[in-house]
Amino acid sequence: MTLDGADGFLASVLPGTLDMAVNVDAEWRPSTGLVFHGGAALVVTIPVNLHAGPAHLSQLDLSLEVDSAALALKLRLSGDIALGPVTATASGLGAGVLLRFQRGNLGPVDLGFEFLPPTGLGLAIGAGPISGGGFLGYDPATGRYSGLFQVRAGTIGIGATGLLDTRLPSGPGYSLLVLLRATFPAIEVGFGFALTSVGGLLALNRSVDVDALRARLASGTAGRILAPEDPVRNAPVLLADLGTVFPATPGVVVVGPTMQLVWAELVRFDVGVFIELPGPRRVVLLGTALAVIDNPAGGRPLLQLRLDIVGELDLQKQTIAFDAVLIDSNLLEIFDLTGGAAFRFSYGAEPYVVLTAGGFFPGYSPAPLVFPASLTRLALTRGSPSDTLYLRFEGYFAVTTNTLQFGAAVQVIINLDPFNIQGMLSFDTLLQRDPFHFTVDIHASVHVRWRGHNIGGLDLSGELSGPGPVIFHGKVSFDILFFTISFEETFTLGELAGAAADAVADVLGVLAGELAAPGNVHALAAIDPWVTLAPAPSGGPPVISPVGQLVWAQRRAPLELLLQKVDGMPVTEPATIHASGPQVSGPDQDWFAPGAFITLSDAEALSTPSFERLQSGVRIGAAGTADGPASTLTVTVKQIRVPAPAITVGGDAFPIWFVLAGTARTGTTISFAAAPVFSLGAETWQVRDDASAVLADGLSEAQAHQLARNAGAAAVAQGDILPSLVF
Repeated sequence: MTLDGADGFLASVLPGTLDMAVNVDAEWRPSTGLVFHGGAALVVTIPVNLHAGPAHLSQLDLSLEVDSAALALKLRLSGDIALGPVTATASGLGAGVLLRFQRGNLGPVDLGFEFLPPTGLGLAIGAGPISGGGFLGYDPATGRYSGLFQVRAGTIGIGATGLLDTRLPSGPGYSLLVLLRATFPAIEVGFGFALTSVGGLLALNRSVDVDALRARLASGTAGRILAPEDPVRNAPVLLADLGTVFPATPGVVVVGPTMQLVWAELVRFDVGVFIELPGPRRVVLLGTALAVIDNPAGGRPLLQLRLDIVGELDLQKQTIAFDAVLIDSNLLEIFDLTGGAAFRFSYGAEPYVVLTAGGFFPGYSPAPLVFPASLTRLALTRGSPSDTLYLRFEGYFAVTTNTLQFGAAVQVIINLDPFNIQGMLSFDTLLQRDPFHFTVDIHASVHVRWRGHNIGGLDLSGELSGPGPVIFHGKVSFDILFFTISFEETFTLGELAGAAADAVADVLGVLAGELAAPGNVHALAAIDPWVTLAPAPSGGPPVISPVGQLVWAQRRAPLELLLQKVDGMPVTEPATIHASGPQVSGPDQDWFAPGAFITLSDAEALSTPSFERLQSGVRIGAAGTADGPASTLTVTVKQIRVPAPAITVGGDAFPIWFVLAGTARTGTTISFAAAPVFSLGAETWQVRDDASAVLADGLSEAQAHQLARNAGAAAVAQGDILPSLVF
């Protein structure tokens, strides 16, 4: 085998030719073709033990590849090379014989030879105070180079991880990722904090997949990226994380620093801030906090807390999101700590705030927001349900735009063969702000089993809801051997809400009073940004730009909604209020809580949006200008000549291709107004009957559900299809 074409390093340490005898048992028959005995049909791996100078060869891979155009016989070697304190390992180095089925140097066929570069290179260094190593791998199937290098010189360590993809999903191109990290003795920065590591990340033609990062958060991806433990040994997992979290994306660059801080030699913080360019489009925060109190007697630490965090500031969606999860955490060598937390905030067209530690009230739907699977109850657990003693304490707390939620549970399981005893106590609380409503669910149970058979037990469940009146619904069940005795009752505490005399009889009269309130009338800002209006006189009418509009809007109740409640009081006859007039040019919208104006069931209150943009008033007058009467103006023209007057070419005098060619030569560009390809607007709803016929169109979500409820129909989003059901 000849090594012509090898790189300089390999050519300098290996002889020019390499001869080796290998016993391979193979046979060829017209019916079966070429068959290797003891290996795969066309690929065989043969262990060898051959020394050639400083090189040691350990494996031979022989393959035969056949297609309609050529036949290729490839031989690859794997081994290592020792050069003093440095040991290099190469895998997949070899040569190939290619026989093409076309006229060439052998008459009807063409015979060629090729050098096969290694698919992997490793390096280990052990020279006194300098030690470390790394590897570089290549995957021909994907065109990816990947490598990792770690070296330590005394107390200073340097690490580098890289990915280079030579193929992009969109076609030819490349994407590169480099992650650097340096560790050194602690540098005090004040307040008990010390800096122990700095680094950074650079990714070309790559973006940040935050969804993939959240999906891998519970598996420790954040810690592996920021501060990998034994990176050489765990390199396959680390490289897989980097390839998934930072996928190839043409035209996108990700850059950002990383650092490690230690507080009071007790808590370690690893933080990375990654900015996605151009833009910036978004900023991603990756962090992990680790606190450990060792056990003087050895074994598991008395306390180990690890919290991994991923945060995202999306400047295009105008949202902020954080997710956190406990990983490999325990307390007092006995309890395992688990759970997650999340924060969502929107400051865009649809504002909202959601904060939760441990999840949400059962039955509450945070849709359309999506939370990762790592958002589980904050729990303190001892053992597993099959142990002699199993304990679990869990809880949660959540705040949304319109609710407060919290709850806790304790579970105990005792296994004393052949007896099994289980006990559980839990409560869940939901407080709704507007309109005010609360629900408290309570569950308790105790069961005793012998060899899997029930001996006796007690189950208690109850629901407390209010106000006006406060209602308690409870159920108690006793299990004795094969019998179950149950008792269920509902108790009403306090007086019934709102007598009929207190109901609102004239909804139109209530809102008509809002027409006379001066504070409900204001002017829209001028369209021209260079025009500033003087403030309106105290108590006087608003100052309106000639190209602006006048707005009447109120917050007492939404228009174009079938109202069942106003000011917290029921309406005698549900009504929908419309506002119209000769100068009305369109609606004005604001945020309302639909539950304050319509009657919702408990299920609807949990699943429908807490706030919705509904019509609050109207706009008066049309924005823009209108042609007025003609007037004559005498214009005095003063001409000034400059050395190089600009030449403007346009109009219908020349064809467009000629104009573009001239501007290209001068290095200038011409902008052309183009109609938008698509536009975005607020979602509208329809009311459809059971035959999918449209009964009402262009409605808000709340109004569509109101009309559908009264008509026995269905409310669907605009464009959705409601199939007809035939029984």
